[in-house]
Order: sequence, then structure tokens, then C-alpha cells
Amino acid sequence: MCVRCGTPYQLLQYKKQNGGDQPLDAPPRLNVKESWIPVLKRYWEETETFTGLAVIITARDYPECVEGMRKFHEWLGLHPGVVPVEEEPE
Repeated sequence: MCVRCGTPYQLLQYKKQNGGDQPLDAPPRLNVKESWIPVLKRYWEETETFTGLAVIITARDYPECVEGMRKFHEWLGLHPGVVPVEEEPE
């Protein structure tokens, strides 16, 4: 994740090969739908607060992430118009 704002990235990537997972030499991959990028950017610009997204280890070990997620969800509740509307697949 971005250590500045908390946007989730996957740093370690693997592919199935020869019956196991093989690490890939690849750049970080964004782990959020692109439609959310403007939302995350606006949140950061307005609050300069860590979102707490992308925590993959037990939340109790990262209380700042839990607090970041709480604040981000609270902010989303105050800005419902920024939440992207997902199109239904046909």
C-alpha cells in the first residue's frame, strides 16, 4: 500500500507454475478499481489522512489502519455522491 495515503497496491505477485506459486518480477499492481482512484485522491487531498485500506494481516496488529478505515468510511458517508456507481454486466 502507499505509505503516504494508504491506496492498496500488491507488491508481491505470483503465478501458478509447475504445481506451485512462482514469484514474478513485476511492478506494484493497483488493488482497487480504477473508478475509485479519484475518490481516494480527493479523500487524501481533503484530509491528508491514511485510508487504512489494503491491510492483509490481522487488524489488531495495525490499529492505525483500523482507525484509517473508520475515518475513510465516515468520510464516504458524508460524501455519498463520490462513490462510483458500478455498471451491471450485460
